[in-house]
Parts: sequence; structure tokens; C-alpha cells
Amino acid sequence: MKSLCVFEDGSYQNFLPLAYNRPVYELRCGMYSFLERITIQYPDTDISLYCREYLKNFLDEIYPHSLNNNESNIQSCLFINGRLLMSSPIAISGEEEIGINNNTIVYARLLRKNCISITPDTFLDKDLTYELKKNLK
Repeated sequence: MKSLCVFEDGSYQNFLPLAYNRPVYELRCGMYSFLERITIQYPDTDISLYCREYLKNFLDEIYPHSLNNNESNIQSCLFINGRLLMSSPIAISGEEEIGINNNTIVYARLLRKNCISITPDTFLDKDLTYELKKNLK
């Protein structure tokens, strides 16, 4: 099955106080939240969410998606930044690739060997862009 993970990065701090008690992908822009805009583009896809650890128990009650779960049985995964205001889908399958804009990871399509080491805290790390670029070379 196709695997997609929506994450929030360290820039959630730019959205405080709105993002104190919710992940950035729950914020609304118009009629839909950032997360809703992403999930609409990927029907029939296994979606997981990465959030700050203190939000996990609350989100576990309201979302059917797995939270902060690094599944070891996936072959590849498309990681999408929860701040992305998505209007068209990014291909889930394909070669490993990282989409970067202004030194911010917009998405990363990773194979199993690189997915295993990724945790929710990984995306909060400012050096992640450098590390992922190094691993994909």
C-alpha cells in the first residue's frame, strides 16, 4: 500500500500561539485545514501523522491515522510538510527525492533504508536538510 506521512517541522514556532495546542497541519486556510488539503489529494493511501510528543495523546483521540509511528514494514514513504498549502499531488512512487524551498523541506520521497531512521523529532531538527541531502547522494 502507498504510504504517506504528514509532519511538522521546527517552524511550528512561527505559528505560536495558534500552534501551542495543535499541530500546524490542523490550522485552516479557507474551508480546509492543511491536513485536509493533503488527504484529499491521496485517497486510498495509508496516512500517518508526525507531531510533537505532548500532542500525541490528544490527536490519538480525534484522528484515525497512526501517530508518531515509524513502521518498519513499509517499502517507501512520501513525507509531506504539514505547512504545505497543497493544490495538486506530489507523486508517491519514484526515486528518492527531496523537495526544498528556502532551506525548508517541503517533501521527501524516501525508500525503506532512509525511512527507518526518521522519527517525529527528526523533522524538528534544523540540520535535517543537510543530513537527508548527504544520505541521498
